[in-house]
Amino acid sequence: MGERKKFNYILAGVVGLMAVFALCLLFRIKTVENLEDDVLFTVDNYPVSRKEFSLFIRDQRSDAAQYFYVTYGAEMKSDFWATEFDGQTPSEYCKEKAMEEIVRYKTERILAYERGLIESVDYSDLMADMRVLNEDNAKSDVAGEMTYGLTAFEPWQYLLYIRSDCNTRLMKDEMERLMDSIPEETIRARYDEDKENYSKGYRVTYERLEAESAVSGFDLKTALGQIAERASMNEESLKDAAETLEVLEEYSVTQEISSEKIIGKDDIWEQFVQEEVVRLEPGMISSPLLLSGNNGCLLRCTQRTDLGYDSYEEVKNSIILEEAQKVLQASIEERVQDASVFFVSDKYEQIIVE
Repeated sequence: MGERKKFNYILAGVVGLMAVFALCLLFRIKTVENLEDDVLFTVDNYPVSRKEFSLFIRDQRSDAAQYFYVTYGAEMKSDFWATEFDGQTPSEYCKEKAMEEIVRYKTERILAYERGLIESVDYSDLMADMRVLNEDNAKSDVAGEMTYGLTAFEPWQYLLYIRSDCNTRLMKDEMERLMDSIPEETIRARYDEDKENYSKGYRVTYERLEAESAVSGFDLKTALGQIAERASMNEESLKDAAETLEVLEEYSVTQEISSEKIIGKDDIWEQFVQEEVVRLEPGMISSPLLLSGNNGCLLRCTQRTDLGYDSYEEVKNSIILEEAQKVLQASIEERVQDASVFFVSDKYEQIIVE
């Protein structure tokens, strides 16, 4: 009976030690987790955690690698990040660029926080918001409800999302401040100074001759050049000049109006042609325009009409917006330059990009 009681005491002791050991392990794991997300430095007294800074490092890695490859021909080998090039390693360069960007990012958020546009600058709060948003989106997805944007954000994706939203709020706030403070005469003066920027452009009516090949003995550029020269000297149409000279195999002549052209964003040839059209004055003929030697055209302006300018009232808000952008960017830039960065011991220095 005494032996069994002794065994029970021993067993209880072992179990107790195991429990203490487990608690120690748990404490150690929590401690390590906290260390992994501890504060590396502060920007104007707002903390930057290790996890937050690591997002900016990852964002800069490819640019850093590209910079050292282009500048020094350095390739991504095992020792790449620790190798010095002109006294600086890619790891140090990457951290430096990440630091520049996170200081700017934090400055934007601090300014928005000071203006009451956002609720927090802290990274942990943002991640908590992200988790709530992801959970809400997941529930909406299961319920078959409409969601906008990503249904599940990763930390960097969410940071980009909230940064864009923050900048939009800052811009709206700056514009509202200016609308209440900028004198009407100042806005009108800006309109008069930059009036050419508000030109509606010109309507150009023109003759367009297109051809794919010239007759034997002529290349297309030479044939088009002769037609342009004759039409100019005799003040005749491109069509009449082409019919007289007979130096083209097949061609077409059309009358077109520039403002009525619908041009696809991928139609590089037509974009190029229209750039030439708007340069022409009445009676002027363009130089031969060639597309890889397989297609060519001439342009002759027959009429050019000035479409005037957008009115002051039409562009007033655009002027205020442009001014607000200048004021806001200048304010952010000044704060970035004056930002106080305080490093917590040597934690930042210990970070090595790999």
